Amino acid sequence: MLTLDILPLGLSIASSSSACSQEAVKALINTTLKEHAENLEKVNKVVEDSAATCKEATKKVNKLINDDWSFMSAFQRSFDSNTTKSYEVISRLGSSLHTEKEKLKEVRTGLQIDNVELNSSITSKIVKLQDDLATESTIMDALTLKIEKLKVLNVKLENAEKKINELLSERAVVTSYVSAVNMLLSDLF
Repeated sequence: MLTLDILPLGLSIASSSSACSQEAVKALINTTLKEHAENLEKVNKVVEDSAATCKEATKKVNKLINDDWSFMSAFQRSFDSNTTKSYEVISRLGSSLHTEKEKLKEVRTGLQIDNVELNSSITSKIVKLQDDLATESTIMDALTLKIEKLKVLNVKLENAEKKINELLSERAVVTSYVSAVNMLLSDLF
């Protein structure tokens, strides 16, 4: 702590009333200096506490930076590894898809060929069925014509049979008349 024991020479020559005032000034200066020293100590203490806090904060920030750096390094390694693996998977997938695409093209070509053959087979069978149907239709028309002729002949036959039956019936009648006339004639002769 600072004190004022020696005043400048010009002040020591002053009068007795000034001796009182010198003592008061001295006391005032000593009090001011003491308060100033106390304030300086408090400020120094605050500065030291602040410096300690800053040191601690700096350590924490450095630790955070180191942790972040470690995390970012691990993240970068993981990202690089995942990227490499992803590229490998994508490459394999692309190759697999290309192979599948080629196989699908082969299947599609085979199906197209089979489809053309099937369509050709179906078309030829349809043409054969149409020909068979036309032949059958012609046969059916001929059969229908023959059936109609047979019906007409059947009607004629029935009519002829009726006529024959009538003639046979008439013949029997005529035969019986002839027999009766012959008997009558034989009785007469």
